[in-house]
Amino acid sequence: MIIQISLILLALYFIYDRIYLVYYNYWYYKKQGFKPTGLPLPFLGDILTFLKVLKTQDEFWEDAHYEYLRHVFNDDIPQYSIDFRYPRGMLVITDPDFVFESYSTKNKYFEKFPRSRAMSKKILGESVLFAPADELQALKRKHLSSAFYKDKMQSLLNSIISTTFDTVQETISQINKGVDELDLNQYIGKLILESIQICIFGVNEKLELLPFKQKGKIDQLSQGVFMNRLSAGLLERSNNIFRINFEFLDNHFVGKAEKELEENTKTLRRFILNMINLRREKNKALKPEEIPHDFLNMLLQDDLFKDNESLMIDECCTFMLAATQTTTTTLSNLFFYLTKYDSIRTKLRNEIKDIFGQQKMISQISKEEWLQKLSLDEIQSQWKYIFMIAQENLRIEPPLRKSTPQIVTQDIEILGKKILKGMPIIFHFLGLQRNPNEWPEPMQFIPERFDPSSKHFLTAEGKKRKSGSFTPFLGGRRICLGKTFAENIIKCVTPVITSRLDFEVLKPEYRERKPPNGLFAEPVYLMKVKLYDQ
Repeated sequence: MIIQISLILLALYFIYDRIYLVYYNYWYYKKQGFKPTGLPLPFLGDILTFLKVLKTQDEFWEDAHYEYLRHVFNDDIPQYSIDFRYPRGMLVITDPDFVFESYSTKNKYFEKFPRSRAMSKKILGESVLFAPADELQALKRKHLSSAFYKDKMQSLLNSIISTTFDTVQETISQINKGVDELDLNQYIGKLILESIQICIFGVNEKLELLPFKQKGKIDQLSQGVFMNRLSAGLLERSNNIFRINFEFLDNHFVGKAEKELEENTKTLRRFILNMINLRREKNKALKPEEIPHDFLNMLLQDDLFKDNESLMIDECCTFMLAATQTTTTTLSNLFFYLTKYDSIRTKLRNEIKDIFGQQKMISQISKEEWLQKLSLDEIQSQWKYIFMIAQENLRIEPPLRKSTPQIVTQDIEILGKKILKGMPIIFHFLGLQRNPNEWPEPMQFIPERFDPSSKHFLTAEGKKRKSGSFTPFLGGRRICLGKTFAENIIKCVTPVITSRLDFEVLKPEYRERKPPNGLFAEPVYLMKVKLYDQ
């Protein structure tokens, strides 16, 4: 009897949520100028259309949401739309003016979508990433940001430069032995994971294999492969149609596959706890000035975190998941574009020559010289072209195709659009950063878009671009905490590799068309690697 009553109540709730609220929001937001998807039947029409679009998936797909919007609107995605695949609908914004207002004058009204926090709680706990924007969250951000102050950031970057240089030397040794093929994604992923691990846990820590459960089997995986599979599993779980429509299950892992995923999240958190305990013991034998400037030591010495192991684990998990995946895909994309556009790669090498002196063969630059010329001061004052390449790479193919959902905490009006409290909102980065009105020839890789002296710096009408048209790191009080760190990693790793290695795409069709690469997909970029000796 209790089960029957529960099922009836659940059915009634579903009917109310999907019929009354969907159609209320449909008419309300249509009056505000939002174009609905899934006509003529919101929700049901959306689901059927989405399933139809999924059948067309191939290796050249962007993420499923973007392909769905392109299909519904015939490649002309509007600035304001509402996606009814989600309960009650979700607002999708590609208007740079709206985005700018959201980050500036209206920013105090924006909050992370509560469901995102619930879905990620088992792995990220009380991390600042999805925590409510209250005084505690602001205090945590302030304390965590100290890890990226100049001296500490320079120490982290020095570790990354050194790791990159050593990786290149290992690659040269392999080439000399006749091993000259690699998967670019895997190659960059291994380098970045090792670099981020050093930044978090220090140079001398043992980086053990971790047991990963999947389909009833346990594989002992390197942390790089473990992180890739865990990230993919968490992303697949959050985007599952079943989950999207039943939010009361957000805090639960349902079914065998999700139970295995839950166990894998526990494995990662246990690993980090073990690293915390090991570090505490090691630090007892060190003088304060001998303690390395890595992220974990910062937490262990910070009054807000040092006595709370759970909070330290939360932030280490966030750092590992966010930094490794986004930085790997960003750099893999960048090297693919450098391989495709030889003229751009040549300009970068010319910049390296200019900075080190024309008489210097860039293939002979030592590690110590790289550490000197890639200091934070030098990066800001000297390295101009690498900045443009990095920005254009983030524009054309941001690792996150859209923002995580947000809500407003009260009914507000932005640019004449009246947004109801609690309505989910996403900013679609691809729609913003591939807008032909703001970015002429948006699918062309043109670093000079970020050169104020270039004609490419302007819109199709010859005007200055709108600030909200380029937001790969979000903005306002939710701007990515590691934004500057991530940008500097790109600027440090790219010239070191480019000075010694050339890549050649082995799959002929990829030379004409690049498969998208981001958190939603990891294509195999098979490359032949050769030495550059000039």
